[in-house]
Amino acid sequence: MLSETAGPVPARTPTFAPFGLTRTLASQDLGDPFDGTMVSGEFGPVRVCRIDARAHAEGRPGRHTTRRTTASYKLVFQLRGAAQLEQGTRRTVLRPGEWSIYDVSRPYTMNNLEETDQLAIILPKRREFDFAEQLLRAAIAEPFEVSGMAGVLFDTARSALNQAASIGHASNAELGEMLTELAKLAVNANNRARPRVTTQETARERIKVYILRNLSDEDLNLDRIASALHCSKRYLHKVFSDAGSTLTQFIWDMRLERCREDLLDPRLAGRSITEIAFAWGFTNSAHFSRAFRNHFGCSARDCRREALAA
Repeated sequence: MLSETAGPVPARTPTFAPFGLTRTLASQDLGDPFDGTMVSGEFGPVRVCRIDARAHAEGRPGRHTTRRTTASYKLVFQLRGAAQLEQGTRRTVLRPGEWSIYDVSRPYTMNNLEETDQLAIILPKRREFDFAEQLLRAAIAEPFEVSGMAGVLFDTARSALNQAASIGHASNAELGEMLTELAKLAVNANNRARPRVTTQETARERIKVYILRNLSDEDLNLDRIASALHCSKRYLHKVFSDAGSTLTQFIWDMRLERCREDLLDPRLAGRSITEIAFAWGFTNSAHFSRAFRNHFGCSARDCRREALAA
């Protein structure tokens, strides 16, 4: 069974086919418009979803309980873009090639900071999935690499979703059992060999998340960041001392990346280059033009022209 919904759609509770595929909105909207699609399929008790959407926030506010949703764990694999996952005291930034896990039935937010492509594996809260709870109890803050058993799990889940419409009911259940075992191996492997993350690295990711959330604000600067995060400017410089660039340069580089993404987007062809630059915090056209050319090796106009002509 295959049905499709694409483009901006209202928030609603997802429905899933017994097997095969369905396209719908992934989860409860937190106010940001959802512009994209979600493809999902069921394999026994395991659900696999592929979400492709522009920047948006979603999650489950504290007032929602398990009586309004199926108690489950979600393993999220980041394919494109950056996303910040928050649950309890955990704050995890997911980037391409990384994955993490959270409890869908508990309050959480998934702030997709830019155009995002994710693959998610959803496991119901049952005794056979206690291994997921063990990983959550470790209070992990850092994401994991999609490698080793996690890579095998990701490849299998993606292939299963791609072929879901042609898989019979009996094979569907067997495939669910296989995904369960692979998920257990991937989680256990990361429990045994979780890399240590320094306090400085954790702090740097927290600063980056704040910057990405406020990137379009032309008043974003070191003073504001220090005030918002309750630290000194000296501390901000220290945290970024081994990051390969200064904090100020990181801000401008990220703004240039967002400008380039918008210039390449045919849906924004009607917006002028100046409008796009100013929307991402630039206040001077000449400064933007120089910075764009120095960063990408071509002018913003040429970049857009080549993209739209392709």
